[in-house]
Amino acid sequence: MEAQIISKQIIKPSSSTPQRLRTYTLSLLYQLVPPIYVPMIFFYSATSENSSIKSHHLKTSLSKTLTHFYHLAGRIKDSFSIDCNDEGALYIEAHVDGDMSMILQEPDIHMLEKLLPCNTHEVSSDISSQVILAIQVTDFDCGGIAVTVCIKHAVADSSAVGSFLSSWAAVARGTNGDIDGVIFDRPSLFPPQDVESLALHNMVNVEALSKSSTKRFLFHSSKIAVLREEVGNGPCLDRPTRVEALAALIWGALLTATEEAYELVIPIDLRRRMDPPLPKKSLGNMSQCVIVDSENVLGLDYNGLAGKIHESIRTMNNEYLRKLHADVSPGEPVNDVVVLIDTKDGEGIEAWIGLCNEDMAKFEKNPSICAYASFNPSIL
Repeated sequence: MEAQIISKQIIKPSSSTPQRLRTYTLSLLYQLVPPIYVPMIFFYSATSENSSIKSHHLKTSLSKTLTHFYHLAGRIKDSFSIDCNDEGALYIEAHVDGDMSMILQEPDIHMLEKLLPCNTHEVSSDISSQVILAIQVTDFDCGGIAVTVCIKHAVADSSAVGSFLSSWAAVARGTNGDIDGVIFDRPSLFPPQDVESLALHNMVNVEALSKSSTKRFLFHSSKIAVLREEVGNGPCLDRPTRVEALAALIWGALLTATEEAYELVIPIDLRRRMDPPLPKKSLGNMSQCVIVDSENVLGLDYNGLAGKIHESIRTMNNEYLRKLHADVSPGEPVNDVVVLIDTKDGEGIEAWIGLCNEDMAKFEKNPSICAYASFNPSIL
């Protein structure tokens, strides 16, 4: 499958950003994030609306939304600030010969990459030349479209990306309700520091990507319920959450596959953990990783692993956040990645797991993984 590029253009905010808002100061949390893009792809079925009208509507509503999310239309100036210069977001229109079902029937990471507007792991020495927001709208012969949104992770975590997408959708529908209440995070909470020496681009092991594979595993709600019962049967944790139970299962399977003890790193949304809590629509990157140590993990069952995960997440409280300013160590590069996404019913979990080829071959044959997961089922 190939995506034919039809057009590329820059979409600017519909109204100019006031001079008083031209400099957007980055917080410490921004600075501790590797310089990668976070991609999200949304598939929409065919409608009766003319494709040219649909395209114009998307671009017009995006321009209006960027007036409120003006920092996404700027350029990163340095490790301390964004120049909100209204240079705009990259907007690409593309076409794929064939139906959307050829992707959704059996999702493949390499096919999905064809729908991306940029290289998500690209690291440029000239950061001011890179857009913060890139979008690709791809139409298929069946009339369906795929909208791919890539945002610099340092500028927005998943919650902030969700706020932007909800606002764009609201503007496209002709309502601005989801834009009301949007709050830009205050750098005074986590003042920026000189982190040039940390070389955060090294956190992304690009070479390892060529020797790894990413696969999709679906854990239906019924399986998750049974898994929670099994994982909770022990002295360490009696009522694990969906994520705690599944994280314990996946971590345990990885430990078995590699036969090595290594830490588990989990990103946590800090908004509700602060005192007082920050509003849900606080923009920016307000996430921080909690590290579950690897001490004695090879001898633990799923209940023991879930207990370690639970206790580590509990430490992410306001007292910990006050100490964060003094700890700016980025740790070691991450080679294995697991991304968890809610299923449509909000009870199941879809896991995209990236491992080196050798470990993946062992992981997907793990009896517990086979018992609870469905391997890349159709989305249709």
